[in-house]
Amino acid sequence: MTMSRAFHVSFGEMKTDVFEQVAILTAYHAAKNDRQEEWCDRIPMIAEDQSMFDLFWQNSVAKATRVLDINAARHRPRHMVPVHVSIVLLQSLVRIFLINDITAQWFSVTLPEAENKYSSSAEAALGQCRKLLQLSHAHKHLDPL
Repeated sequence: MTMSRAFHVSFGEMKTDVFEQVAILTAYHAAKNDRQEEWCDRIPMIAEDQSMFDLFWQNSVAKATRVLDINAARHRPRHMVPVHVSIVLLQSLVRIFLINDITAQWFSVTLPEAENKYSSSAEAALGQCRKLLQLSHAHKHLDPL
């Protein structure tokens, strides 16, 4: 599936999956830590933390939306055609971004030494989205017949 004019991400459909992946990552870090007893209470995502995770979700969606906002009107000169990119690839990169960005935000509170790893991964995924979107707006010049 390729994108031609507009790209739409249904963030609501991704939310449950993203939160499940964040829960798995945070539980993994708690289980692998040397001070397991202390960290198992502090790191994993639990129901009591849901309002904080909802805020993290909103922050991450806002970041992604700024990058994905490709619906702005664009003027295309005659004899130009858009280059198409994969929507599936963009959705996958957005999902990776959301998981890593939310995990980084959570670790900024609970495990600061691991925050940078996830923040860097989130920015890398968002950077790939930017590059793909730039390709989608690139135009191949067609010589008139």
